[in-house]
Amino acid sequence: MDLTEFFQCPRCQSPFANYTHESLTCNCCKKVFESTDGIYDFVAGEATTQLDQIDYDQFYNISDIPTSLCSQLRTAANGRWPQSFGKTLEIGAGTGGFTMGLARDWAGQCLVVTDVSVKMLRVCRERLNRLGLLNPVRVAFASYDGKQPCIRSGSFDTCVGTSVIHHITDVELFLQDLVRVLSPNGIAFFVEPNRRYHQALSATLADIVVYLLSSGSSASDHDIILMGNLVAEIRCNLLHADDIAFLETREDKHMFIAEEIEATGFRCGFSTAEAIAIDCDPLGQSTLSVYLGQCGVTVPMATRVLALLPDYASRYMRLLSPNEQSPSYLLWFTKGQGVVQVKMPAPRPDTENIPAQNGADAAMLRCWIDVNLNLEAGTLHIHVCGWCVAIPELAWLELSVAGQAFHFPIWLPRTDVFSVVQKVGIYSTVNALCCGVKGSSVVGSGEHATQLSIAASILTMRGEDILKAAPFIVKRGGAAVISK
Repeated sequence: MDLTEFFQCPRCQSPFANYTHESLTCNCCKKVFESTDGIYDFVAGEATTQLDQIDYDQFYNISDIPTSLCSQLRTAANGRWPQSFGKTLEIGAGTGGFTMGLARDWAGQCLVVTDVSVKMLRVCRERLNRLGLLNPVRVAFASYDGKQPCIRSGSFDTCVGTSVIHHITDVELFLQDLVRVLSPNGIAFFVEPNRRYHQALSATLADIVVYLLSSGSSASDHDIILMGNLVAEIRCNLLHADDIAFLETREDKHMFIAEEIEATGFRCGFSTAEAIAIDCDPLGQSTLSVYLGQCGVTVPMATRVLALLPDYASRYMRLLSPNEQSPSYLLWFTKGQGVVQVKMPAPRPDTENIPAQNGADAAMLRCWIDVNLNLEAGTLHIHVCGWCVAIPELAWLELSVAGQAFHFPIWLPRTDVFSVVQKVGIYSTVNALCCGVKGSSVVGSGEHATQLSIAASILTMRGEDILKAAPFIVKRGGAAVISK
């Protein structure tokens, strides 16, 4: 396979003049990109993934036995599935869980396999080699994170990926570049998480955790802690779905709403954009079973939770429409020719006329947050630890210090707090369970500062400050408490 047909120099976007199995050389700037273990590294350490820090295959149960995902996608795509994928680019291949099916079952001219991690690509390449699927004429490997302009325009007929877009911070920019990469009439499809489904599932699990706590389980029980963490992780991404700066710090950045990602696809230049339900799991039994196993919840506890699921799922899961009863969507995009007709997003509910919560009393705010100010290695650090719960969903604790605003997300699981505050019965289960806040920030050089005036705000998802408290003084080496 001649990779000069697909790749260009990411430094100057010039064609590669020379291709060997050992290197690619830029025709203009003469930059050389070498192949190591059959993998061309265009990322070169400029991007990383936290998934490199775990045993990826063990965590996601990936083995040399191919999954049924390819056949599931073919069924979901129905008449959209082409007879040939032509020149194919796989983005975010990981260790090859889906690549096996592509290399064996799909009909195409050639396959270029990419991922941000060279480590994972090496495992993927070794896996294909073990299975006899590594044909150097048809399969090539390169590192790519969606940002390097290393792929030539119009060079691929098909782009595919599983669980990749939700790791990308700027989805719209990625899809725009995908339009550039595809040839006319090209297709792109991805398997990505469904936001409404996960919101319903996390609310269901939160109710089950609460039942277990009321039935004798201890808040310090390891299984309870693990399930609380799972609820909180999902809630955190839901709360901060539009906060790009915050999501940049997280490995999993997005979940998708069908009509929103479809509208984004049209805005980016695709002629069709569809979010299609795959592998429907209406009550969440299969999905939750996988998640509990990945979290390390013991088999007896997981069995008990799944037995309770049908009773509690009716509160949330049965409210989902048929197209929302799947943990994942098959996102299917096609690039047409000529003028693209832009499809506008479906109208959203009018939130401007929703009455605002008028302060802490109306929101039933309760909080206890320790604020410490310490001089560490010549710099002043502010540390916060505590909890806050209210009727509206809370997003941030904001501390304004010396003209700077520091934000700490409110999302950590606090089963100890839940067992107390929920006795009044006015808070949603998720709000009361995921009410913890903890973190630290560097205020600045503090060698001459003996005390600081701090203004605190507790912000809802809509950005409203429901604390409305007067500033307070914290001495260096001292502490203060925000309580309500």
